[in-house]
Amino acid sequence: TRRLYFKFEGSREPSVLADPFVVALLLPAMQAGMDIEVAAPISRALSEGLAGYQAVFAGWFPERFRPAAVKSQGWRESATEAPSATEAPNEMKGLPGTANGGGPRGRGCAFSGGVDSYHALLAAPGADALWIAGFDTPINLRASLADMRARLERAARDSGRRWVSVETNAREWLDSVDWTNGHGPLLIACALFFENDWDEFVVPSSYRPGTSPPWGTHPELDPRLSTERMRVIHEVSRAGRLQKLARIVAHEPAHSSLRVCWRQDLGLTNCGECEKCVRTRIGLEILGAGLRFTTFPGRLTRAQVAGLTLRNHQARIFAREMIWGALRHGRWDLALALGEAFVRRWVRRLRRS
Repeated sequence: TRRLYFKFEGSREPSVLADPFVVALLLPAMQAGMDIEVAAPISRALSEGLAGYQAVFAGWFPERFRPAAVKSQGWRESATEAPSATEAPNEMKGLPGTANGGGPRGRGCAFSGGVDSYHALLAAPGADALWIAGFDTPINLRASLADMRARLERAARDSGRRWVSVETNAREWLDSVDWTNGHGPLLIACALFFENDWDEFVVPSSYRPGTSPPWGTHPELDPRLSTERMRVIHEVSRAGRLQKLARIVAHEPAHSSLRVCWRQDLGLTNCGECEKCVRTRIGLEILGAGLRFTTFPGRLTRAQVAGLTLRNHQARIFAREMIWGALRHGRWDLALALGEAFVRRWVRRLRRS
């Protein structure tokens, strides 16, 4: 029998709650056509939000997901109703006890060291940085995770932010529903443990308002996973890719900690060659900051830019934005190389048809 777990370290003390387990397992249950039985009370607000969340997701992907019934031991409506460690269900025993609900509360922000999360953290004054081991890097890559944890924690503290670290094996379940769908619920599940400390939790967005595709983080989804004590916010930013990068360029701790790479075994280093690396480096080159970011090796080449495959909608959106940005900043070389990448994609599609 597999057990879903969350482990914690940092300056915030998590609460023992069933809510995060429900959120983490919701999409796998919907896909498998199974209901969820919870041997504990859950938030009434979350319970009500789950109905709308499932309706949206099932509406997007009716062939894959159907709403699942969530059967709990009633509702808890305040922090005082959260079970203590000794009263928690067996699946949650061993977690730290419930945090003190008194005193001032703040906000948290998901932080991976990437462009979207760095921008969201900088745009949320005073927000704690929540980093998750097992989110985009598998938990078996211990050396890589240790490097990322140490260097990102230093960057967060140099930015004046409190550091909160969570380790989880939730991807063992969420990969079955496709990570593009599962990443959002996992971010929020980890954050829900800290509802006694955070009034709000910010989920970074990759897209401008009105352009979000149907996937795991979305303005129609994220707020529905709020509780009475913590509001989940899907970041609404009109900043494009270049505007986000400009803010990051102005933040010196990011120069040695920006990580965007698909490769998972490099620690806090970027390969410099994958599509995410190249498109980020294009933006940094446009802004005249390409060599300031020490997490990228060597120099960006024209061949790397022209060789972009632009295989998905997201990549093409960012590439078009970079073309206009390159033209505005007088970088005709980069604009032409990106144009060549689009032509190559068009030729490949013609050959396949």
